[in-house]
Amino acid sequence: MPKENIKEILTKDIIKNEIRNISKFTIIHTTIELGALCSLFILLLFLNMGNDFVVKLLLLGWTGLVIAFLKCWLIYILVYSIKAYKATQNDGVNILVEKLVDIKNNIPDGADIRIKARFNPFFASLFFESGNRYSIPRGINYGWSKKYSMDNRGVFRASKIGDEFYLAVIGNKKVLLAYNTKFFELRD
Repeated sequence: MPKENIKEILTKDIIKNEIRNISKFTIIHTTIELGALCSLFILLLFLNMGNDFVVKLLLLGWTGLVIAFLKCWLIYILVYSIKAYKATQNDGVNILVEKLVDIKNNIPDGADIRIKARFNPFFASLFFESGNRYSIPRGINYGWSKKYSMDNRGVFRASKIGDEFYLAVIGNKKVLLAYNTKFFELRD
């Protein structure tokens, strides 16, 4: 006898809680990384005092540019995570139902796959009818779920063009989370 696909119950509170947990982790992680980058730059300043001023100035300049770029990127992630966290508190998260129209694997082929994959935190992207895009993050997705907690590859393999998804979005712009309706049933 074939196994019946029993859907797990999904509520707006579960979605908000998952967004809060992801946002808290990201805020803490990003703050630590920013602190580490600032400490590294201060250390480089102290180590580069002394002779050969021009060479050290060029080295510091390039290092400073790289660190400044990384800081800007981390600040962007931090601000966005705070915005997502605040959206869960003031009911700024909307749930949409949309049909999947395309899937793109973000992992490149070739010998340098490990290097490129390490710098891309998203495994694959799901594209929906309205133009919304959800990038499947690496690691465990739906960690709260007893039945359908899966890694990024599981989400990728389970997603088929034509599937409907519940999308948790801020406003109608950025997709924070996506839940396949094959596995989850949204209730109030």
